[in-house]
Amino acid sequence: MWTTRLTNAATSTSGAHNVVLSRDDLTFVVSLDDWWIMSASQYLADKALKENNLNFKSIDLYGPRAPRRPTWTTDLIETDKGHKVHLLRDGATVATFSLDEFAALSATEFVVEDAVDVAGGLSQYGENIEEVRRHFEGHGNHED
Repeated sequence: MWTTRLTNAATSTSGAHNVVLSRDDLTFVVSLDDWWIMSASQYLADKALKENNLNFKSIDLYGPRAPRRPTWTTDLIETDKGHKVHLLRDGATVATFSLDEFAALSATEFVVEDAVDVAGGLSQYGENIEEVRRHFEGHGNHED
């Protein structure tokens, strides 16, 4: 059974975190930034947003993606039994999960819960990200 835990990134001075993913004698250290943008994480976050009647997409909640190419990604593969998640490092598959197993990882739960919390907070300003943006564009700082 795979487990995750969050740690501070050893080389970070900005408070960045890593996800330590482990099972038996395998351990991978994945940037939390990469975990946020994995297709499987986004799929699960978007599903939770919809289930909570929040008309937002996870990709819209945290600003533009970093210009760098992520080291860690996922491929979400549809099967006749549901979905499989392939975890890739630099494009090579290093692990395979069922979608339920990936969803149950504490790092994934954190990402999904945070997306719902952020969207819930933004929903007071609009029904979707476009309305929220228009709200804040119309309420910019005005100096006399």
